[in-house]
Formats: sequence, structure tokens, C-alpha cells
Amino acid sequence: MSILLSHILFLALSIVIIYLLRKEAFTGMVSIYISLASLVYALYIISIQDILINQKTDIFNIIPGIPLSFSLDYLGVIFLVISNGLWLMVSIFSERYLELNKYQNKPKFYIFFTLSMLATNGIIYSSNLLTTFVFYEILTIATYPLVTFKGDKKSIINGKKYLYYLLGTSIIFFLPAIIFTYILTGTLDYKVGGIFTSYNNTAIYILIILYLFGIAKSAVMPFHKWLPSAMVAPTPVSALLHAVAVVKSGVFIMLKVFLFIFGVDVLTQSGANIIIILFASFTIISSSFIALNQDNIKLRLAYSTIGQLSYIVLATAILAPYSILAAVLHLIFHALGKIMLFLSAGIIATQTGIKNVSEMNNLSSKLPITC
Repeated sequence: MSILLSHILFLALSIVIIYLLRKEAFTGMVSIYISLASLVYALYIISIQDILINQKTDIFNIIPGIPLSFSLDYLGVIFLVISNGLWLMVSIFSERYLELNKYQNKPKFYIFFTLSMLATNGIIYSSNLLTTFVFYEILTIATYPLVTFKGDKKSIINGKKYLYYLLGTSIIFFLPAIIFTYILTGTLDYKVGGIFTSYNNTAIYILIILYLFGIAKSAVMPFHKWLPSAMVAPTPVSALLHAVAVVKSGVFIMLKVFLFIFGVDVLTQSGANIIIILFASFTIISSSFIALNQDNIKLRLAYSTIGQLSYIVLATAILAPYSILAAVLHLIFHALGKIMLFLSAGIIATQTGIKNVSEMNNLSSKLPITC
């Protein structure tokens, strides 16, 4: 059995274990052990990465000629350790947070949290676009119950917006982009340098637009509003959305599409990277101004995330070796920084009830150790 597949199956088995336990007192600790085991597994995979890199494992055909297929590349190695490492951090935080805020139905929370991480690891291991799409959709569906976990009217309304945005854009734009790519190239496999051996500029421009809009988890404007809407979720879910899984999966897929589907040469020669640069630049500037006008801490952080993600997209679209390196580094640093900010916001709200920036004067007197 493939080592990559066994990691996915381990997470699937973990979901079954949490479901069978279904005890409020145990599931939090079980989730911590599961996330720790997943991190250890990820570190083991990294330790033997030279053996695994670009080794492809086909599981079964999704459609004739296009399998559900796993492989590992160096970009995936980086995202693998970041996502699984931060999952452990959020799991530890979640147990106490859910208890202090008196949330009910913790097993449901941990089941869908683990399913979200299964989908994230599936995206990391995907060796072709259709496999990526399958796990992309699983991630959207798995995070919906987490976004609506509070169960109040506002959570339900915003959760539906979250679902409609991400499912709608993926079906209307992302899936047609995949089909169009297959028609033009005859393959959906990720390949260093890209898969387009011949092309016309118009087709490339259309595809770029479809991917930019279709991979809405990267929150490039105008399809960004799902992210602020999702801030009704509990703080651990916000951390999952911003640092561990969802938006990072979006920009991770963007990186792979730009570098391993189109390739640097095609984007440069066609000038299609200019389209990406324009959308990313507009998103950076607009989201920054909007963020400054937000008083709610989580909303300000949400719009900050939208801008920071587009810095990653922008750096990739410049297509210089050091700009691509900068994109990868910013993916790492933003994940680490943003998870700290969201967990801090959760601590402040839980301990003091403060949820707005304007209320943070003299915060150090209320939280002397934390501050």
C-alpha cells in the first residue's frame, strides 16, 4: 500500500473512531492524539521524501483514463509539515476553548475538523487536477458544519453564503477550467514546466480567468466575501480557515496550477501572468483599505488574510526564481503568524469578552500575563 494513501486511510479511520466514541469528555484528547500521530506520519514521509518524490500511485479511475492519484513534490512537502503541525496546535487550543465557551456536540466538531484535514492532505498528495478537485470539494463540504457550528441564525446564513460561494465558483469556473485543460492538453497530471506543448494566447487567457475565479479559496477579488462571512465560526475554525487548511489550500493549488499546469514559459510568453498580477494587486490594495475600517478583530484579520494571500499569488505571477521562493516563504510565514493572531483573538474574547479593536485600550491590565 502507498505510504501517502495509508496516511489518508489513517485519517479516515480516525473519523470512525471519534464517531464511535462520541463522548464529550474524550473526543478532544483523542483529537490531539490523532493530530500528533498525523504530524509524526508527515515527518516520517518528509524523512523519506527522496524516495517518494514524483512516485505516482493510482488508486482507481475517477473517469476512464483519469485516476484518483497520489504523488509528492517538494512544494507539497512544505505544505504537509505546516498544515499538520498547525493542526496539532489548533487541536490543543480547541479542547479548552470549546469547554470554556460551553459549546455542545464536540464529537461533531472533531469529526469534521479531522475530515477537513483529510481533505487538505488529499490536496497535498494529489498528482492531477481532477484528484485536486475531488478533495477541494470535500474540504468545502467538511468545513461547512464547522462554520455553522454555533447553530444560530447568523451562523446559518453566513454558512450558506460560504457554501454557495465555494461550491458555486468551483462548479461554474474550476471544473470547466479542468475540462478545458484536458481538451487542450490530453492530460491533467502536474508536471514541472507545465503540460502545454502548444497553445494560443486566447485559450490561456480564458483558462487563467477560470482558475483565478474557480479556486475561490485563494480569496482573490471579486470572489472573496465568503471569508469574512465565515468569521461567525468559533475561533479554532477561523484558525483552520486562515492558517491550517482552507485558504492555504487555495493558494497552494494556485501555485501548482501556475507552475505545473501552465508553466513559467507559457505564462511569460503569452503575457497571461499580467492578468494574475492585476487581479492580485487590486485585491491587495482593496482588502488593505477595507481591513483598516474594520473594528471587529476577526473581520480585520479576515480582510488582512485576503490581502496577504494575494501577495503569494502576486509573487508567483512575477515568475522570477526569487519571487516564487518568496511566495512559498510567505505561505509559511503567513500561516504561522495568522494562527497566532486568531488564537490570541480567541483568548482575548474568552477571557475578557473583547471582540473589537476599539475596546482593547488597557488590555494589559486585564490580561497581564498574556500581554
